[in-house]
Amino acid sequence: MLLGLIGCSFLKPSQSADDLKLGHIRSLYQKLPKIKLPFEYDVSNSNGIGQIYSNKDLDSLIFEKDIRVNIAGVIQDTANFFGFIYFYPGDELIPILVTFDKTGRLIEKSQIAKECSSGCGYDCHSTVTISKDYRIVFTLNEIIAKCDNVGPIDSTKIYRETIEISQLDKLGKIKLIDKKTNKKK
Repeated sequence: MLLGLIGCSFLKPSQSADDLKLGHIRSLYQKLPKIKLPFEYDVSNSNGIGQIYSNKDLDSLIFEKDIRVNIAGVIQDTANFFGFIYFYPGDELIPILVTFDKTGRLIEKSQIAKECSSGCGYDCHSTVTISKDYRIVFTLNEIIAKCDNVGPIDSTKIYRETIEISQLDKLGKIKLIDKKTNKKK
């Protein structure tokens, strides 16, 4: 019996879910490509995205549950957080920025651009850029017109541009700095 107790004292304690998550975050951070800044993404033209897929079983710990996502890569290492950009599937691939502190706890998960679709009387184009100083600029250009049973009525077209400027701070949080909307007829 003494031999059994001695043998048990050398067993490794089982890892907690948090430890497994942190280990997986670190492993992905090492394997995935580093995103070169400025990062520019045209939401309306996501044809070149989709080269790197997540393993939905493991990566659901840090990305989306039960959904296979496309991973763009990781933001260059910072002292305070890990940052990933991945694309949520839909009609268009929507970029998501997710940050974790160095212990593996979620800091922020934010959609950094919005989906843009077209229909009768509505057309749009959206882009997002992350600069070297982690400034995030989302631009949405829209054409809006009244629509009848034939189609859009050209004389009612409004051109609207919305620009949102945010900043990814040193702690991995995204702060909205400014939002402007300009309309032209």
